Amino acid sequence: MSDARWLVLLCASRVGFSLIFTVYSALLPVLIGAWQMSAADAGLVQSGWHAGYLVSLFAAGLLTDRIGARRTFLLMSVGACVSAVMFALFATGFWSGLVLYLLAGLAAGGSYTPVLAMIAQRYGAAQRGTAMGWYLAAGSFGYGLSLIISAALAPWAGWRAALALSAAATLVGAIIGWIALRTYREQKPHVSEHLPWLLSARRLWQNTPAKLAIGAYSFHCWELLGMWAWLPAFLVAAAAAQGGDFSGSTLALGVGIAGLTHLVSVLGSIAGGTLSDRIGRTRVILIMSCASLACSLSFGWMLGGAL
Repeated sequence: MSDARWLVLLCASRVGFSLIFTVYSALLPVLIGAWQMSAADAGLVQSGWHAGYLVSLFAAGLLTDRIGARRTFLLMSVGACVSAVMFALFATGFWSGLVLYLLAGLAAGGSYTPVLAMIAQRYGAAQRGTAMGWYLAAGSFGYGLSLIISAALAPWAGWRAALALSAAATLVGAIIGWIALRTYREQKPHVSEHLPWLLSARRLWQNTPAKLAIGAYSFHCWELLGMWAWLPAFLVAAAAAQGGDFSGSTLALGVGIAGLTHLVSVLGSIAGGTLSDRIGRTRVILIMSCASLACSLSFGWMLGGAL
């Protein structure tokens, strides 16, 4: 399989896996009433997802070093499919939503960390940033697609239908990923299966550049993922402030605009990846991170502005 076709299939797989990432945020204005949640309850459900996703990324990294990226992806894909279906079918309120969305997050990292490792193995330094940029862009496309479709679907088909769609997309993503990787020959894992993970963590802790990079990315995710979580509800509230109610059209407008922000970030991921191959990774990270931070710091004060 050619490199281009392999990457296209992985990107399509990533789109499918990504729908569940933002479906709860898209439905939050509806689920607060349907599940009789307070604002704190609603935030805890979203936090449950992020907590599970955090653990899944760490687990996916450990497994990738020990059993290989391909096996880790396929194994965690099964968990992602099962947990997504359970969330779509059995989430009925705060407690069930919290537990099941947390479980969905626990398997979600399998479509991210292992695939980035495989891209790094397959592409040389001159093309690696571009390839990763396209893969990250596919995730952003899936986030935006989930928001837009959920906003259109929920008013007439209900929130359960939107959850079911995200679960179905996860299944499709797993199938496409299997097709892409069925003939893939990966490199032997770098870490012996018998090497204690605590020793690996200690070696990482002694690597100062790695620690600084991880710390910087952690704070960036705090900014970015936090904003993504409340952005749909924020824009729905802004639309209601102008229109006077929380009708289905208001939901579609607010969440739809939030979806467009993710679609725009598709271009940012592609541009960032391409530029990193041409002008350097560090320079691109600093420029784009500072621009993102400035937007995040100013955005929350714009509730009374025009949509």
